[in-house]
Amino acid sequence: MALCSGRLLALAAAGIIFSGSIARGQTRKETIDYGRLPSLEEALGRDVDGTLERLNLKHHQWETVEKIFEYEAAQLQMNRGDYNFSVADRLLREQQIRHHARQQIVAILTGEQRQHLTELMLRRMARAENRLDDY
Repeated sequence: MALCSGRLLALAAAGIIFSGSIARGQTRKETIDYGRLPSLEEALGRDVDGTLERLNLKHHQWETVEKIFEYEAAQLQMNRGDYNFSVADRLLREQQIRHHARQQIVAILTGEQRQHLTELMLRRMARAENRLDDY
């Protein structure tokens, strides 16, 4: 019962603080935190296959992407088998390999495709913000 009443007290306190901030005119501002915006490489890294399908790549671009993926897979395999480094160093190297592959993919995109990738990234961020607002 003490745990339940403690939670109720915390909820009541949060409600009072929140209502006080609204009374003082402090409401949530709808602004974009540009410091939190991921780079195009990071946006591409979240769902590479799905994102690339939405960008309508040309045939030669797909061929280049496949070569980049093959090279990335070979590099990751070599990295995972190299026990001369610590696990932390291998994980860091893995992140670097993936980031470099994403940079190469972004480099072959046209301006229109980069714009489309930016729009996809912003839509994902808006959906993530909306999910956070639900809680």
